[in-house]
Amino acid sequence: MDRLIPKWYNGPPEAIDPDCLRKSDQRKDPHFGNDGYFLPCCECDPPGSRPCFEERGFFNKELHISNIKKREDFAKIFDSKQWKKFRSTLFEDPKNAPYICQVFCKKSKQKVEGHGKNPKGFV
Repeated sequence: MDRLIPKWYNGPPEAIDPDCLRKSDQRKDPHFGNDGYFLPCCECDPPGSRPCFEERGFFNKELHISNIKKREDFAKIFDSKQWKKFRSTLFEDPKNAPYICQVFCKKSKQKVEGHGKNPKGFV
């Protein structure tokens, strides 16, 4: 896993405030990639992040869009063991969350107090 962490990264946060799990209008929606798989948000899609999500099973065949035949099939993807483990890791074990989540969603005073106030939409 160390090979997946960029040199500029300065260590895991104590806590993560995941944008993908917010209950407000500031929540980041899941990202649907052109390869037919869902990721927690658009920040998770850079090529350098892919191996991290591959190791977590996000690119397993059973999670591909081709398995969706009816509306209810979306729930099967987001209720999969891969997605459940991802969500629990964000809160219960943030030091082992994907590094991209640690960077973009780490809990900080600036993020908590300033989230959503930037007129350009950035945190």
